[in-house]
Amino acid sequence: MLDSVTKEPLIGATLRLQDAKDTSKVIYTSSDVNGRFLFSNLYPIDYQLVITFVGYHKWTKPLSLSNKPENLGAILMQPGIESFQEIKVIGNIPMSTEKG
Repeated sequence: MLDSVTKEPLIGATLRLQDAKDTSKVIYTSSDVNGRFLFSNLYPIDYQLVITFVGYHKWTKPLSLSNKPENLGAILMQPGIESFQEIKVIGNIPMSTEKG
């Protein structure tokens, strides 16, 4: 899975594979450092693949799997309308006291 503009891999994207008939049956994984992912030991049924990544539009695809491996090729994720140049996380560390 790649950024559609820069063609850089998207590391840590969330992939959700759900049974098309029973959406309570869900399997999750995430993309690796090369933007690749793998679901294994799947039943040959209809699924819905949903991919999300912060700052990008959600990507969905219905899949009808058979008993052979399925290669989806390069998945190009579109950057979202809003992107952040910087995010600051601000927190307070509790004061520690030394006893003894």
